[in-house]
Amino acid sequence: MNPVPNNVDEVLPGLFLGNLVAAESLAILKQCSITHVLSLTHSLPSIPEEAGIIHRHIPILDVPTQNILSVIDICLDFMTEALQGEGNNILVHCYLGKSRSGGVVVAYVMKKQNIPLALAHAIVKSKRPLVHPNRAFRSQLELWGTCGYDSAILDDYEIVDFGFGEELPVVHKRKSRKGGSKRHGHSGSLGKASTLDSQALFGKLEAAAGEEVGVKEGWGIVHMDEVTKAFFERCLDEVGIVRKGAGEVCWVG
Repeated sequence: MNPVPNNVDEVLPGLFLGNLVAAESLAILKQCSITHVLSLTHSLPSIPEEAGIIHRHIPILDVPTQNILSVIDICLDFMTEALQGEGNNILVHCYLGKSRSGGVVVAYVMKKQNIPLALAHAIVKSKRPLVHPNRAFRSQLELWGTCGYDSAILDDYEIVDFGFGEELPVVHKRKSRKGGSKRHGHSGSLGKASTLDSQALFGKLEAAAGEEVGVKEGWGIVHMDEVTKAFFERCLDEVGIVRKGAGEVCWVG
């Protein structure tokens, strides 16, 4: 039987990673001498006022279609500013202290130590074994790290989850609008994003479908049996992707 995880763990000096219980517990906040709290939850947590905490709430969801890079700069700036103050300690939390807050703390370690995702994840996990950012967050953070920590790299893309489970990464599909993002000087080109919608994706779709997957102009034509196809089309409906008429192949990309 796995041991019950701690409510909070110290990952780096002054940087604590925990769950909602820790954030709402005056006793835990005092015990860890927490001065700042970063909440990555859907709803606003009840931070004890008497703790005198400097609090920042960033509402994000733990779902495959959430773009964690859209909030990463705000989170890391708040964390960096907090830890620059002498005697300051910051708690970064979500509901479990596993995926959302785990992903942000991994990102902080990546950038601070200039190390790749896998190593940063291993460091954070060694301090809090529960940590496991969802597959979308991991894909985004890996891309972010290889692109020089450019948080705008996916601004012109929508994140699509095909629902085949943890083994299949989400992919990124260019939004149907003119012009690219101007934030951070981003031109809208996504040269290095090919790691996310590469041949590997279609290989995994092929394994899931059990038949050949063809690639044409950056889009994959997926041929599958009727049961798999029905499931796949429901996934497309859920994420709002328009497919070709019934009986025709699905286009993904």
